[in-house]
Amino acid sequence: MSRLFGSSEPKPRSYADRARDGLASLGQKASDAQFEAEGLLGLRPKTAEEQLYEACCPSLSYQTRLIGFCLCMVASFVLALFASFMMRRLIWRGDAAPFAIAYTLDNVVAILG
Repeated sequence: MSRLFGSSEPKPRSYADRARDGLASLGQKASDAQFEAEGLLGLRPKTAEEQLYEACCPSLSYQTRLIGFCLCMVASFVLALFASFMMRRLIWRGDAAPFAIAYTLDNVVAILG
């Protein structure tokens, strides 16, 4: 039956085809990196997406970003500690809501940081 409709197995690719595809993807990655570097250095005009990001998220200094990261990590640690205390309540009483809320908030704050 497979002879009538052709083989369902893909044809094996040669080493040359795989090497050509690999080199093409490296060239694309290099051009993407060059495009990003030119944008960071201000050597090309900003794209519409970059202008939107700049309008929505003003540039922050390194110190401000570091403070925000540290605050998010401390808040995440406190919420994780609170969630671990709520796990006792989950195990002994079967009340899952406090643990679920604390654990979810912990993960959201950790991701934001």
